[in-house]
Amino acid sequence: MGSRAYSPQPSYDPGLEFSYGIDIVLLANQALNGQTTQILDKPFRWRWAIASSTGAFSIQIFDGKSNRPFSNQQILGSLLFGTAQNPFPILTPWIFTQGGTIKVNVTDLSGAGNTVHLCFRGEELNS
Repeated sequence: MGSRAYSPQPSYDPGLEFSYGIDIVLLANQALNGQTTQILDKPFRWRWAIASSTGAFSIQIFDGKSNRPFSNQQILGSLLFGTAQNPFPILTPWIFTQGGTIKVNVTDLSGAGNTVHLCFRGEELNS
């Protein structure tokens, strides 16, 4: 019988719950590109997408540091975001680096003024 060398598993950082918000005010049918929020003190693992708005909107999300898009085009907001009571899970959580940004391009689809509140919920990581 051979012996196996011990190989420790990398430690998992559960992090501390944290949320980043972006508030956007749109005129009727207005498109705004490059709205951002900066990742402050620690890397951020995004797990939940939450939004509230006064009308329909479409959105495309990017990791602002790498410019990685999370979709090939703008997506209807109601297909990508949940509510505070029923948040939309990010099945493959994404880690935004410290000092990076969450960047969004948003377009109003309601034909009227629209206030959009976005919440990116997850954990600040220690490493």
